[in-house]
Amino acid sequence: MNLRQYARLTLVSFIPLLLIGFVVATFLLPYPKFANMLCRPYFQEADCVAFTDDADYELVKKRTWAADAWFDVWTGKQEGFLGDFVEAQYRLFPEAEIAEVYFMAAPDDAASIKQSLEGKSATIHLGIPDGQRSTISAAYTKLFCNGLHFRDAVGEYMSACFGDGWSANVIYRLTGEGQQTLDHLLSAINEERAERQLEYNLYRLVTYPLFIYLFFFISFLSLLCVKAVRFVRNG
Repeated sequence: MNLRQYARLTLVSFIPLLLIGFVVATFLLPYPKFANMLCRPYFQEADCVAFTDDADYELVKKRTWAADAWFDVWTGKQEGFLGDFVEAQYRLFPEAEIAEVYFMAAPDDAASIKQSLEGKSATIHLGIPDGQRSTISAAYTKLFCNGLHFRDAVGEYMSACFGDGWSANVIYRLTGEGQQTLDHLLSAINEERAERQLEYNLYRLVTYPLFIYLFFFISFLSLLCVKAVRFVRNG
């Protein structure tokens, strides 16, 4: 086979070999699309790790990073193929400004609770250790909440908070150290997502053209064999 014939063979084989690599990568060796991500405080910042293996996730959550409570984190719509479920260790934020309260399960005194919260300051506990419940008073208000939604407005968040006989979605604002803490958490989540996306891109770079790489590798070995045979024949 001369060089021109080999070039034609390469062109004809390229698309079928690429499709075979795609099928193998998609159905036989699929990249794990979904991950569980755990985040913990790390000095003044945050440390997040994504797990695609459920056993590793459970081991780290319950033993290695054992915490009194965890809360779910939603950062908004995720773009691309990969997805995750994010949990973070318990956090406490004093002097949060309560903006709005929307009851999911409203008690008889819902109007009074709403008036006692909106426009006031409260301590937000993200994560609910030992089933604790929110307390509201004129002197001091603490809200035990599960879940953190990053809203579009800078420094504004929403959590599901629970009291005796009531539950509500509470929108609140943080400034200063509290806002910086959640900014660090969001950055750590995005960094871990970026690492997973990079790994996925490298995975596709290797697996999709895998049979094309094999084609060139076999071609190279064949060329070496031909040259070796010619060298031996020619003495």
